[in-house]
Amino acid sequence: MRGYAFNRVTGLCTRCEQGSYQPSVGRSPQCTDCPPTLTTTRDGATDVAECTCDEGQYFNRETERCVTCREGDGHNCTGGKELPLVLSGYWGSPISERDEAAFTGYEIYQCEPIGACPGGQADTCAANREGLACGVCKRGYVDAQNTGPCTECNTTKGYTTPLLFLFGVTLLCGAFYVAINSQFTARTTVTSIVSLSLGLTLNFIQQLGVAYNSYAVQWPLSFSAYFQYLNVFLLDFSFIRISCIGVNTFERRYVFELASPFILLAIFFVYWLLSYAVHLLVRNVNAPRVRLLRVLKDGTPLDMDKLFSTIGVIISAAYIALARIALSLFTCRKHPSGQWTIKAFPEVLCRGNRFASVLPFGVSAIILYPIGILLWFGGVCIRAPYRFDDVRFRTRYKFLLYRFTPDKYWWGVVILARNMLLTLAAVIFPSDGYAQVYYTAAVLIVSVVMQVYHMPFRDPRNNYLDMILTMITLFIIVVGVFFIDSQDRKPEAYAIVLTVSVTLPCLPCW
Repeated sequence: MRGYAFNRVTGLCTRCEQGSYQPSVGRSPQCTDCPPTLTTTRDGATDVAECTCDEGQYFNRETERCVTCREGDGHNCTGGKELPLVLSGYWGSPISERDEAAFTGYEIYQCEPIGACPGGQADTCAANREGLACGVCKRGYVDAQNTGPCTECNTTKGYTTPLLFLFGVTLLCGAFYVAINSQFTARTTVTSIVSLSLGLTLNFIQQLGVAYNSYAVQWPLSFSAYFQYLNVFLLDFSFIRISCIGVNTFERRYVFELASPFILLAIFFVYWLLSYAVHLLVRNVNAPRVRLLRVLKDGTPLDMDKLFSTIGVIISAAYIALARIALSLFTCRKHPSGQWTIKAFPEVLCRGNRFASVLPFGVSAIILYPIGILLWFGGVCIRAPYRFDDVRFRTRYKFLLYRFTPDKYWWGVVILARNMLLTLAAVIFPSDGYAQVYYTAAVLIVSVVMQVYHMPFRDPRNNYLDMILTMITLFIIVVGVFFIDSQDRKPEAYAIVLTVSVTLPCLPCW
């Protein structure tokens, strides 16, 4: 009888157990087992065609074996011999480029943002998205909210938004120069407050932004709603729809980000040229009754040393953003497929051809931004004791030296070193959220210990504010441990972090 085996001892037929079948009508003494790794969905199966994969597996049609799906690999395995689906938030492409009869599995990538990949069939992307892991919008479309689906570029907004943003930045640069160099703010205490507001507060915001964008932490949506607005402080200009004005490829976006600091330098240079041109035009004007012209006539162009100091304030305040831009090419994440992509540009493979095409720019940016600025500031601190009688030197580097007590004038370099170490977390420990959090916590703890020991700021309130902001950052980072879904935990990473955590706090005391 089909689906049954004949027991010659009892003379009875018994139904074939799950995982076996019996196609014969006669008194066959035993059931036939399904091929290795396959099973049946019921007892009493009558044909080998009923042998299939169990739930949590998919069928490899090339080897004719079932493959068990691992948690976090992106497969939606419901069993059977049909092609598996892809979970929401993942993108999959068949490993074999041949027809479905040769299906061996999917090469799975985790999408960023999650909404870019709705899941389901292979190669499925959200509206108007394309590329590896649905990482980029189609030409003429933009994802301004970074939620997933891309919308068509508005011809008017496409150019108006970037131009308005550039105009606003230009006005802010001029206002900032006036505010920081006016007679009212010429006093050291006021300058210190300005530096604090732009330095410590921006550092705090940028530290959170780096943790949100670079760490292998699945921050909850309630956090993301606030964190996504921090990107503007990391010099991420996607919100002004730059992809709608031609900056729509990986190469163009990366080079644009690297060059963005030079836009600020160009703005200040234009201000200096305009002030010099106006001074030349009115210096021979005889206008004793017109106060504005008289001021311009008697005045001078923008002071180059003060202009230099103003730019220095901005550079020191934006150091984390500059370091992030330079290191973004080397901040990679691992996917369930085993492949690595650039976290900021999920459609680009690390160490692939496109990566190699911009590698010279990335190396140059590292030398210029995180390393170059740190060496520059360090050199200034080395020369400071010998050049302090030079008025121009004091004016030019007032932003760096005057925030701190006379014996701790070098503390600005310590702050830069701390910030560089923080941005390196995702580069040193890619895809290992636990190591990233522990490493960051170690750096922040050492920073607080050194802060308490040295109390470097000239205004004591600045010391307390810096410590408070650092402790808040530490708390938020540690909370991230509860939202980690790490797929590449390395025991040696924990050993390194533990060693650093124990050793470095002793250095300030030494």
